[in-house]
Amino acid sequence: MSGTTFNEELRLLAQAAPDVHLRLGRDGRWLDASPSAERVLGFAPHELIGRPGLELVHPSDRPDVDRALRAGLRVSDTLSMRLRLVRRNGTLLRADVRFDAGDVTSVTVRDASERRAADQLRAQWEVLFQVTRRGIAVSDPRTKVLVAVNPAYAAMHGGTVEDFIGAPVARLLAPESAARLDALADQIDESGFVGYESLHVRLDGSTFPAAVESMAARDEHGEQRYWLTWVEDLTERRRAERAAARHADEMARSNADLDRFAGVVSHDLQSPMRVIAGCARILERRAGENLDDEERELVEHIVGGVHRMTALLDGIREWSRVRGESAPLAEVDCGAVVDEVLSFLAADLEAAGATVQVGPLPVLAGHRAALAQLFQNLIGNAVKFRGEDPPEIAIAAAETDGEWEFTVADNGIGIEPEYAEGVFEFGRRLHGDDDIPGTGIGLTVCKTVVERHGGRIWVEPGERGRGSRFRFTLPARPAAG
Repeated sequence: MSGTTFNEELRLLAQAAPDVHLRLGRDGRWLDASPSAERVLGFAPHELIGRPGLELVHPSDRPDVDRALRAGLRVSDTLSMRLRLVRRNGTLLRADVRFDAGDVTSVTVRDASERRAADQLRAQWEVLFQVTRRGIAVSDPRTKVLVAVNPAYAAMHGGTVEDFIGAPVARLLAPESAARLDALADQIDESGFVGYESLHVRLDGSTFPAAVESMAARDEHGEQRYWLTWVEDLTERRRAERAAARHADEMARSNADLDRFAGVVSHDLQSPMRVIAGCARILERRAGENLDDEERELVEHIVGGVHRMTALLDGIREWSRVRGESAPLAEVDCGAVVDEVLSFLAADLEAAGATVQVGPLPVLAGHRAALAQLFQNLIGNAVKFRGEDPPEIAIAAAETDGEWEFTVADNGIGIEPEYAEGVFEFGRRLHGDDDIPGTGIGLTVCKTVVERHGGRIWVEPGERGRGSRFRFTLPARPAAG
């Protein structure tokens, strides 16, 4: 089947608007009409039988139409005219009418507006067929031979359009993909559409992965007339996916190396820090009263700096530990975890005169040690950043939309709105060491723990001195196994 034949068939398919078929007797009256007369003209077939044919024509046009018919059919057996017809409800129908003379005259009426719509659809399809970047192929479902391809299809298979017309579809598929054709044909016949991936073969023998979508174009009897297939070359997408996977692996290795380095360095620097602090204290004791006030202040600066550095190293080590957590999730009772944290912080809570209210907390899948660090940091911050009144801390949780939302609220000094996002940045501090000592890593650790569990964390700041409300979510999923 040639490409020209296919385009003609495509034109006929696109014009498949229901026509009205009638037969006109020698007396000029209707003998019968097809069922579509009721849809197009508003008349049931039996209502037309026996009525004059010219009654369907607009009254002002009837004399001219009558003369044209008599003259035209004397010199030709076929005559086509664009007429104004009158529907049963009195509305006008502009129609293309064809007369085929014989013992009786066959008349075909087609709504001209539907014809124009079909023509427009066909024109749009032809443009799309030629210019789209996706390969399009039309094949015969019986012979599984290509009857038309667009330029994009030809190009991705390494040839010109003429190279593929009449070629078996299987010739352009790798053996394992060609073997699936019969099964795919059954799927198309059953559902009318199928999407899949396959391995295609270019004319030079090279292969490429393709995403394929096929649908069946059927005739008026419901029989498959063509397969219409869209093909997308996945070569670049697969290359990008492999590059992204390599990049992800490299990033994972780099992060793991960084975490190990941070852990090792923070651990190994602890000993030199202790030596510096110890030497400063020994110097202070040996010099005794020989140190003046300025020299004693310098010793205190050395020891204080060492303590801050030690705390910073502890924070880095803790941050690298939670970042590198790779153990499988296990069932964790968050209520029991909070009880353990409160017991660990008991001395600090008592010294600050703090009260802690804990509501019912869920059991969920997580890393117990990491979640303990999360609660410890949030509760510890509520004590550290307290106001003039004794700390009041409330811990609660509520399930919503498949996740648990936790709240840790306090009555401390609060966080101003402009710092609500920055507080989670690594090393970000809102207060100097002279005001409130710290490292700026604690909330970063909290953020890392929550995100490693698939949740999110944020703070709802209030007016200064009115406390803070930290919220975080954790998936309400069971532990695997």
